Amino acid sequence: MLQFATGAALWGALMALSAAVSLIWLDWRTDEQIRAVSTIFGLGGVVGYLLARIGFRLTIATQRIEARFAAHLFTLAAGTIGATATLYAMHHRVYFAQWHASFPSVDWTLQLIFTILGAFYQFAALGLRLYLPVGVPALIVFALCLTARAR
Repeated sequence: MLQFATGAALWGALMALSAAVSLIWLDWRTDEQIRAVSTIFGLGGVVGYLLARIGFRLTIATQRIEARFAAHLFTLAAGTIGATATLYAMHHRVYFAQWHASFPSVDWTLQLIFTILGAFYQFAALGLRLYLPVGVPALIVFALCLTARAR
C-alpha cells in the first residue's frame, strides 16, 4: 500500500512539474496561475495513477513483458489525461456557473453539457502540450518500472 501511495504522489508531482516547466518556458502569465494549473495537473496525475493501476489489473492477463509494458503505458497515459481533463472541466464549470441558468432547467442542462464539452476540447487543444517536457519521458520510465516490478 505504501508503494501505491508513493507511486501516486511521485507521479502527481512529476505531472505538476511538467505543467510548471512548460508554462514557465512559455513565459505564461503569473506565478499564481502557474501554481493553479500545476495543481490541477498534479491532482490529475495522482488520480490518473490510481486509475491506471486499477485499469492495468483489469485489462492485462498475459505474462509477456511487451504486453505488460504496453498496458502500463496506455493505462497510465489514458488515466492521467482523463483525470486531468475531468478536473479541468470541473474547474471550468465552476467558473462559468455564475452565468448559467437556474438548476432544474433545460437551459442549465445544455449549458452544463456544452461547458464541459468545451473544456474537454480546450484541454485537448492547449493542455496536452504541457505534458511534453517532463511528462512523456516520465511516462516511459514509470511504465518500465511498473513492468519490471510486476514480474
